[in-house]
Amino acid sequence: MPEALALRIRKLLTDDVPFAYCDSCLALRFSESLEDARAAALLLAREDGFIRKLRACYGCGRSVEMTEVGK
Repeated sequence: MPEALALRIRKLLTDDVPFAYCDSCLALRFSESLEDARAAALLLAREDGFIRKLRACYGCGRSVEMTEVGK
């Protein structure tokens, strides 16, 4: 399950560069549980081209750790 959701998150983040979304906003956007969204985002953060860091969420504006397209 997290792998399929990670693919959907990957597409969103690459399409929306430079914006990134917190795990809560990802869960709401994809109608998934927070736990599943976090697991998928963490899985994606381990891949080349993605990182996990503290920043402001484009969706809700909170500053939390989230996965984004790396530089």
